[in-house]
Amino acid sequence: MKLFISIVIALFIINTGCFATELTHHFANPNFIGGDPNKGAVLFNEANAQNSFKAPIQPSKSAVTAKTPLQQFSDKIQSALLNTISTAQTKAIKDAIIDPTTGYVVPNVEVPLSGDYTIRTLSPDLVNGTLTMIISDGISNTSFTVPYLAK
Repeated sequence: MKLFISIVIALFIINTGCFATELTHHFANPNFIGGDPNKGAVLFNEANAQNSFKAPIQPSKSAVTAKTPLQQFSDKIQSALLNTISTAQTKAIKDAIIDPTTGYVVPNVEVPLSGDYTIRTLSPDLVNGTLTMIISDGISNTSFTVPYLAK
C-alpha cells in the first residue's frame, strides 16, 4: 500500500510539471479585445460618447480664394492713399485745435473737415483731466474723451 501511494504521488508530481504552460498577458481594455459579446455594451457606450464631440468646421481651401498680384497691388495702393488722406486730415485738425504757442488744445473750437464732417472740442474737465471731442457728419455725432493736461 505504501508503494502504491508513493507511486501515485510520484506520478502526480511528474504529471503536474508536464501541464505547465507559458504565462500570457491579455488586455483587459475592451477596445483591444474583438468579438467578445460581453464587451458590446462598453464599446457601444464609448462610441456614443465619442459621437457627441463635433469636429470644428474649417473652410475648405477652395472657399478661401487667394488674391492675385494685381488685387494685392490694388489693396496696397488703396491703403497708401487712405493713410495719406488720414495724415493730412490729422495735421489739419491738429493745426486748428492746438495753440502753437502753448501746445495745448484750444477748447470750444469747431473745425470743418472735407464733406459735411466737423470736429468740435468742448471745454476741458480739469477735475478729471479730460477733454471731450465730438465728430459730426451732419446727421449723427460720435464723441470721445482724450487726456488733457492743465497749464
